[in-house]
Amino acid sequence: MKIVAEKPTIDINAALDLIGKDFRFNHAKGIAEWIKNSVDAYNLSDVPDSDQNIIISFVVSSNDYVQEIDVLDFVGMSKEKIDQGFKVWFSPEAAQITNESILSQKKTYGGHGNGGKFYMRQMFQESLATTYFYGRLNVFGFNKNKQYGYDEKYKDYIIEPEEAIRITGLDKRGLAKPWLDNILSKSNGFSLIQGIRPKKSPGTNYRIQLAEKIIQNPQARRLIMRKEVFIQTLPELRLTKLTVPRISPKAGFEEPIEYVCPPKIDLFGKQIKMTNKNYPDPPKLTLYTSEDPLKGASRFGINSIDFLGEIGIVASYQIHELGRFSSGFTDFVYGECICPIMEDEDEDCVRNDREKFINSDRTDALLSWVQDCIDELTSALELKHRKDKKQRDLKDTSSFNQILNTWKNRFVKALLKEQLFGDDIGRTGIGGDEDIGSIIGRSPGKKTGKRAEKKGGSKGGQETKKTPAQPNVLISSHDIDPLSEEEKPYDCDPRQPAVHQRPIDVSHGIYWINTSKPLASKILTLEGSDSPRWRSYLFQRYVDIIVKEAIFELGKRELDLTADDVNRKIDEIISRVSDQATEDLEGFLFDIDYKL
Repeated sequence: MKIVAEKPTIDINAALDLIGKDFRFNHAKGIAEWIKNSVDAYNLSDVPDSDQNIIISFVVSSNDYVQEIDVLDFVGMSKEKIDQGFKVWFSPEAAQITNESILSQKKTYGGHGNGGKFYMRQMFQESLATTYFYGRLNVFGFNKNKQYGYDEKYKDYIIEPEEAIRITGLDKRGLAKPWLDNILSKSNGFSLIQGIRPKKSPGTNYRIQLAEKIIQNPQARRLIMRKEVFIQTLPELRLTKLTVPRISPKAGFEEPIEYVCPPKIDLFGKQIKMTNKNYPDPPKLTLYTSEDPLKGASRFGINSIDFLGEIGIVASYQIHELGRFSSGFTDFVYGECICPIMEDEDEDCVRNDREKFINSDRTDALLSWVQDCIDELTSALELKHRKDKKQRDLKDTSSFNQILNTWKNRFVKALLKEQLFGDDIGRTGIGGDEDIGSIIGRSPGKKTGKRAEKKGGSKGGQETKKTPAQPNVLISSHDIDPLSEEEKPYDCDPRQPAVHQRPIDVSHGIYWINTSKPLASKILTLEGSDSPRWRSYLFQRYVDIIVKEAIFELGKRELDLTADDVNRKIDEIISRVSDQATEDLEGFLFDIDYKL
């Protein structure tokens, strides 16, 4: 059997209704399509970016509800251009046809040229495209029944530019003189797209919210950054240039971070090619950071990855749409991925509306790779945040340490004056201070304070080396190492003791509170340096130091110490320290809102 081909019979309006369901754009997205068409017209006419002026106008009701949306540019269309480009549906070349009916080799933003037309057809009661080019006026649009065609009067209508300006009301829009002069010279003309009585679209029905959503739209946002796009409310004359909010990068991540995709990506054991002979360059991802989270109405939509083809955006994904991430710092990242291979004719992954990619192995592979790159950057952001937070915490800790150091010195003097542990005051003391003496004194039946005085002291018997009056307590990873020639902090290892002394520290009376210990890190991470728990942790380390010094001094005085002797002295010291701290350091230890 042999089938004889026949021309398909299609109800064009029914087909457009069916396909048009996917083009029920919110108005910001639809306006972005119109802006892209204006930019294509400028580019095909070789107009430089600085002269590509586009004006978005709203007619609003008393409650700011948008009743009409216009987009005006200063490049007209001929009837031939309308017939072969604007009227044509589903042609990948429609947007590339010039006014001379020549197919340009330039890449265009308009893609298949359907988005702007479908927006006119689906989202308004009526819509018009009024264009003036070389002395001829054309009005083409859609009526209430979604049927399209020319206005019965203005079809290749010969008219002077002054009259074209008057008929379209451009003389009442406060346009700059150079723009009107271009029209009057008949050099470029103008195109005015009007959407009358727009249909409701959540989040884009009112003037202010619609203006914000235009800036947030990824398709429009990139063009606003590069072209001269203005907005106005009619009949007001004031024009406001649209700008994209400036984003300050995170400290330490000021420069963009670039990633180059491998030629092949492993997708569940299947090797997906990301290059071929037509597209030898692999996709390239550029990520940027933001000092502040990309949240809120003014920044909505920026926390995304825009995917670029050979020209313009071919898809855009909010970062949370890419999958789950190991770090919570995704709110501080945005970027763009140049991936022309996604437009490959053999496996075209670009949808007509250029919002998301078509589902395919290549799409899954690309998005998976981008997700991995974001994960790598956000993990680095989180690591730096932790380091910065630790430095801030240690700065506060250093101030707390000064408080405890001062208290410790006063406390020791008070102990000596009260002769808590001895019958008379010795002259050795913690660290060997000759004016303070020992906090230990003598124990009954043991060596006397005089013997202790002879054995200890700042001169260490026959030695002349003077030791510090009190131990000097420093904070690891923050305080500069006083015994090093390099001016940098000393870092302890997590495996070293909570209170650490190097051999060289002993003779100088230096102790380091090890902030790298897991418990210290956990408290700083979960509760911060301003928490009572952290201040209590520091205090406990001071108790450790006082006990260490006391036992060390006791060992020098009492050569035949027993375990009971040591245990008794530890109990006595801890009891006295705790009692005095309750009286002197109540606010420091217990107040949640304690201030330095």
